Amino acid sequence: MICNFVQHAKCKILEFPIHSRTGRVVVYLIRKDDLIKQIKTFNHVYPPSDDSLLMLECIEELELTGKEKVLDMCCGTGILGIYISQKVKSVTFVDILPEALECSFKNAKMFKINATFILSDLFDKVSGKFDIILFNPPYLPTDDRTKIKGPFNLSVDGGPDGR
Repeated sequence: MICNFVQHAKCKILEFPIHSRTGRVVVYLIRKDDLIKQIKTFNHVYPPSDDSLLMLECIEELELTGKEKVLDMCCGTGILGIYISQKVKSVTFVDILPEALECSFKNAKMFKINATFILSDLFDKVSGKFDIILFNPPYLPTDDRTKIKGPFNLSVDGGPDGR
């Protein structure tokens, strides 16, 4: 739980989680649960699933200074980049699918995130250096009989062995 309000008499006491390694208080302005509920998805864009939730948990454990430049590769809906954006200097969203880039742009706009968006096949059109690269590529095993026709295949096709 990101933030728990506890009623005590007429006072509200905020209980914030403590980072397991640093002992510092962890505060996210965009609550993970709210983000998951509000994030929008488009046709041909893989919706946030268990893998996204696991990555959000990993993001919570990062020790960030606020100076990091982040690349969200294969951004899809943008959920990972949006979540980390409140704790870093900048986020660049990249995807090969125009629909995914538009989806992440609209989601970032909804959460008032100012970011860079690049339509690219992996790093083809990406330049610069990044401190953190979030990368949740398609990983579902597919072969000729299980491939999905159309652009959505790019969102899920991890090749014959899912790699």
